[in-house]
Parts: sequence; C-alpha cells; structure tokens
Amino acid sequence: YGIVISGTGANISTSGTGAISVTGTGGGGTGGNNYGVIVNSASGVTRTGVGTISITGQGGNAGGNAVGVIVGSTGSIVGGTSAVTINGTGGLSNGSSSHGVQFNGGGAGTGSLTTSGAVTITGTGGGGGTTNNNHGIFLSGTGATIAKTGAGAFTLTGTGGTGSGGSNHGIQSSIGDGITSAANATLNATAGAGAGSAGIVSTVTNGIRTTGAATLTLLSNTYNITAASGVNSITTLTIAPLTA
Repeated sequence: YGIVISGTGANISTSGTGAISVTGTGGGGTGGNNYGVIVNSASGVTRTGVGTISITGQGGNAGGNAVGVIVGSTGSIVGGTSAVTINGTGGLSNGSSSHGVQFNGGGAGTGSLTTSGAVTITGTGGGGGTTNNNHGIFLSGTGATIAKTGAGAFTLTGTGGTGSGGSNHGIQSSIGDGITSAANATLNATAGAGAGSAGIVSTVTNGIRTTGAATLTLLSNTYNITAASGVNSITTLTIAPLTA
C-alpha cells in the first residue's frame, strides 16, 4: 500500500483553518491489493471547521484490485463543512478491479464520504491487457455513499479503464442513495475499453440522486440504468451526451 489508515482510532484529523492533504502510491507486489490510499477506519479522515481535504492515490502496477483511493468496509471520511477533493487512478496491472476511486460499504456509515462542503471526485480506471471491471468511480456494498448535505459544487468525473475484457465503467453506483447531493450535481463519465463498458451505470433505485431543489446533470455518451428511478431528481434531471 501507499498510505494506510486502518484500525480502531486510526485517523488523520484537523480543525480550525488547517488543511488535510494525503498522497499515496501503491506498491508492485504480484499478490494484488496495491492501493494508493486506503481509508479503513471510522472517521479515518476527519475535518472540522472550514478548510479542505485533498486525497490523491495511484494504484500499483501489479496484481488485481490496484485501486487508486479506496474507502473500505469499515472506513469513512467526514468532511464537516470542508471542501473535499479526491483524485484516484487505478494501476496499470495485470489484474481486474483496479478502480480509480472506490467506496466499498460494509454496513451503515461505512465506505462513505459525508460533507456539506464542495465535493470534487475524479477517478480513472486502470487495468490492462484482457482485464475487466476497472471503473473510474465505483460504489458498492451496504452503507457506501458519497453524500453532500449543503450548498456548493458537486462534481464527479469518471473514466473507465483500458482492459479489453470490458465492463470498464466511468461511474457505477450499485447501492441505493450511493451518490446523493443536496446541491446541484454534475456527473461526467467516459466508458472504458471492451464490450459492455458504459459511462454511467446505476443498478438500483436511487443509485444516483439529488434531494430538495437540487438539479442533476448527467453527461456521458453511454448509459446503463437498469432499475426504476436508478437516477432521480425531483426538480430537473438532464441526461445528455458528453460530446456532441
């Protein structure tokens, strides 16, 4: 691993006007799981007051599951009122599931990001050769969520990976309320290589949604919405091509 935040009480935190910046690069072990940054403890990254959280991760270039930034099944990021920026790039490995940014829930409040500040997440799937399932931004498992509770920008940008095995999605939500914003939200997504790859995927009801008066804008050339109300806004929902 590059940076590991794991175990009871393990956290990086600050208050006042201080900022948090975390950068990690995964190793080259052939056994896989070469994460750039893994947050796997409750409130593992916590910011109180007005400030910023910035997390950047690069998955290692060997083995599968070389995720750039992963918030694991016992982990969470709590931003308070802070702006949160996450940039993750999956490793160019010989294994699959090398996502750019992954939220992997394991129960209520796990695999999650919550903040009332601005949210900017950019994920680029990795992989190579005949690998598959290398998503740009991926949410799965009970509790996995990106939840924005206040005003301000909410922008997700995902690009699927290059493995020819396919199903390399730009942004995928496989959990209800996985991507939820009380502010106007924009998702930009590009499908990766191979058959079955799509830009934006939602496999459950309310997998991607905004609340209250917030609008939802989805920009991608390919969509795979397999559940009723898989994307949802009670005001304005815009679904359009990413490129003309």
